[in-house]
Amino acid sequence: CRDSADPVGRLVLMMLGEPRDEERFRRSDLICTALQLTNHWQDLRRDLAERDRIYVPADANPIERFEERFRATVAKGHSCDATFFAESRTLVRSLVERTWPLFEEGSTLVDTLAPRSRPVVWLFLQGGVRTLRQIELWNCETALHRPYLSKFTKLLLVGQARLMAWRLRGAPAPVAAPLAG
Repeated sequence: CRDSADPVGRLVLMMLGEPRDEERFRRSDLICTALQLTNHWQDLRRDLAERDRIYVPADANPIERFEERFRATVAKGHSCDATFFAESRTLVRSLVERTWPLFEEGSTLVDTLAPRSRPVVWLFLQGGVRTLRQIELWNCETALHRPYLSKFTKLLLVGQARLMAWRLRGAPAPVAAPLAG
């Protein structure tokens, strides 16, 4: 995440004309890391089936023979191993729980941004937050299914961002002093 997702967030802030401030960058990094991790938890099956990759940290994987069992499940498209599904849901739940604090701390970035930047960053943040919540609503079952945001939810988020932009027109920018950590 440090070398791929995080630099994208920093570039977005710079493109939006935000001050180059280490605390803003740190908060942006938290959001971008959380977004990347959310994508990994959402795409467990797809990453294995289409890319032959498993993005589960070794320190978070207590499941015996996880990779072997996961590959067999994805290859078949189903599994009769109820224990594996219970264990994989527990694993994904633990990964989701590790991701929430990143979104929560990173979300404090939004209020420090110029009014024209807030809706853009808020939209990225909320897309990730809603996706992570969707994973939870699917009972953390991503070994065979990919939780996703509906078109309606996406339109709702874009509408909310547009409303935020409209409300913030003419609002004063936050003080440009460096943020305290």
